Amino acid sequence: MSKKITISFDAPAGDVLPLYYHYTGQMLPQPAYVELDLETGEVDAIVSGEVGNGMPAAVWHGVVRRYPINNALTSDQIIEAIESVRPALERIICGSDVVINDQSNWVGRLNEDAVIAEEELSSIPLGADTGAYVTSNIAEYLSDWPRPTSAFPDNDQTIAEFVSAIAETNGEDGCWFAGDLKDALFDAWSEILYQGDSLPQAVAQALIEDGRCEDSARTEELAAYARGERPE
Repeated sequence: MSKKITISFDAPAGDVLPLYYHYTGQMLPQPAYVELDLETGEVDAIVSGEVGNGMPAAVWHGVVRRYPINNALTSDQIIEAIESVRPALERIICGSDVVINDQSNWVGRLNEDAVIAEEELSSIPLGADTGAYVTSNIAEYLSDWPRPTSAFPDNDQTIAEFVSAIAETNGEDGCWFAGDLKDALFDAWSEILYQGDSLPQAVAQALIEDGRCEDSARTEELAAYARGERPE
């Protein structure tokens, strides 16, 4: 009797970035994988909870197989990516066994065809062809169509409207912004001030109200911008 796979990934339809997680203090986000359990045939998409080279015992012993997947995919794209490699997953599960090794550990074993199928899945991350990616660089994010090319709102636009307009375009071109957009914008505007560049009056007023630059050596300069003056 041939073995079957069962797709158990169940993130809500339309969910965005269910496989993206970035631990505070880590340079890179956590890797994401499609997992195949050789014992049950279940296929899931997960974010690794381990930092560094750690992994669960079942993965270490090959009972659960992992294949990298683009962590910038929506839930719908994840399902599409898994379905696109269903034939390879079925070859792997049909060519696999879980046995006890000499150290009394349950381990996964693959026949020649399953090894070939697994190599096909491990060559590039699933969903890489979508071009979707995540950035935490607000300048990069704002410069990418269809977002504003300017880092500042128009004269007839409030700060809240500017942030909302940017948020509505999130992911439209495959580029997702990770983090709080308003907070990132205020940090970017503060940096513009520290570099000695000018700020629009509305932006200067917003920074003062936020208290973001209270301890800055350029506090007086910021206040002048908020009054609509250009500092000397």
